[in-house]
Formats: sequence, structure tokens, C-alpha cells
Amino acid sequence: LIHGFTFLGCLTDAYKETQDIKYLNKGMELINDWLDKHSYQSNKGSMAYHDETTALRLQYLLKFYIYAWNVISENNREKIETRMWETAGLLSEEHFHATNTNHGMFQDISLLLFGFYFDNGKNTLSKSYINLAVSRLKEYFLGVFTTDGVHKEQSPNYHMMVALNIK
Repeated sequence: LIHGFTFLGCLTDAYKETQDIKYLNKGMELINDWLDKHSYQSNKGSMAYHDETTALRLQYLLKFYIYAWNVISENNREKIETRMWETAGLLSEEHFHATNTNHGMFQDISLLLFGFYFDNGKNTLSKSYINLAVSRLKEYFLGVFTTDGVHKEQSPNYHMMVALNIK
């Protein structure tokens, strides 16, 4: 959960509720600490770059980036943006994708959210991320349920979780 940056959810929510920038400053401090220590090249076999964890991290980074845009420095915005683009690139790679699993679904949802946020009509890379994510999600959702509509992976809890993500 630490590698997934779930703590940013609490810090971002606290900032939204109070408008106290100390929550964003703490988030930025934790982000910088992690980014400085965890490159893909040196940590690719670790939990830091687990398929679902990486997807989760991109979503929390994007949420933080959106809310902190006017508060954090340009240097920190660029640092986060650079890492988000690198992460989106990784999520788009076939060798990294957890195809036909709910982890792959989360990877594609993250890629889709990222692509939509950065799609300004001119960026062909963000558009390609959107198209790839939609294609993968369509394939996953069409293949993951039995003809009776029951999710094939794991347990009834997974059925509910995946079904909720269809919309």
C-alpha cells in the first residue's frame, strides 16, 4: 500500500476538506522520498513495481497532481508529471500488463484516466493510451464472465469488484 501511494488519498482528502497546504507539503515530501529511491530499473522485481501496485500509484499521483497543481513548485510538478508519463508507458507495455486478470483491469483503468487527463487533442501518445486501455478493457470484460454472468476469477467478492468497475 505504501508503494501504491494510498496515503496520498488521505492527504489529498484532508487538503480538500481543510485547504491546509501542510497536507500537500507532506504528500510532496513523501512522493519525493519514494521517487528518489525507486526507479524501475533498480526495483523492477520488487513490490514497488508490482502490476496492480504500479496502477494504483499512478491513480493516486494523478489525483494529487490535480489538487496540488497550484500549491507545489514547478519543479515538483515536472517531477511528478515525468514519473507519471514513465509509469503510463510502463502500463502500456505488453510484457508488464497482467492480461486477463483484475490487475490488468486496474492497470488499464489507470492508463485510461491518465490518458483522458492529458488528452488535449494534440497529444497522440495520450490518445494511444486511451485507445489501448479501452481495447484491453473491452477484451477483459467480454471474456471474464461466464455465459451466466458470473465472474471467473477468484471469489464472489471479485465478481462484485469487477462488476462495479464495468461502469
